[in-house]
Formats: sequence, structure tokens, C-alpha cells
Amino acid sequence: MKFSQRMGITTTHKQIQVEALDLDLRNTLWNVFQLSICDPLKLTRYKHGLEPIQESIAKYLWHNIYKKPIDTIPHYQYLLRDFFRNNILEGEWHQALELIEETVNYLIKTIS
Repeated sequence: MKFSQRMGITTTHKQIQVEALDLDLRNTLWNVFQLSICDPLKLTRYKHGLEPIQESIAKYLWHNIYKKPIDTIPHYQYLLRDFFRNNILEGEWHQALELIEETVNYLIKTIS
């Protein structure tokens, strides 16, 4: 328990979030996505061109989630990461959750 919670300054309970994601939850989701997906896939580089697994995931998401032409996928790795970041931190709540869910499902299918 945090100091401010022990002192009664802040509350220890939050309401269940339905049809919305508050900033704390969005930040937490992004941090987990960054650490568990972007970092291992090296989506933090300022490099032109995507690695095969990066391109594969991007094409899958562009086609199945975003319904965008795959030739609009960013060619720089950090721009793809920034696209995902903006989607999680600022996009519609359901799109942020779909991005996470579909990325994890795709990686599970690919690895298995």
C-alpha cells in the first residue's frame, strides 16, 4: 500500500472500468505492451525497414484490425511502435484492447 493510501489521502479502490480506460490503466497497458512486445521485437530502433516478424505482425494487424492498406505500414520501426503507442494511450478504449489481444494471439499462433 502506498503512503498516500495509508494516510487516507488517496483511495485504495477504483471502480471497475467498463466502456472506458483511465490514464493509469492506459499507461500500465502501454508499459506492459512496450516491455513484453515492442522491446523483444526491437521496435525501438530508428532503423528503416522492418524485420520479418515485425512486418508479419504489422501486416496482420493492418489487415485484420485496422482495415488499412498494408502499403501504409510505417517503414521505420520506431514509427510503428509510435503508432501502437498512440493507439493504446489515445485511441478508442476497445481498439486499444483489440490491439493487445490480437497481437498476443498472433504471437501465440506464430510461436506454437
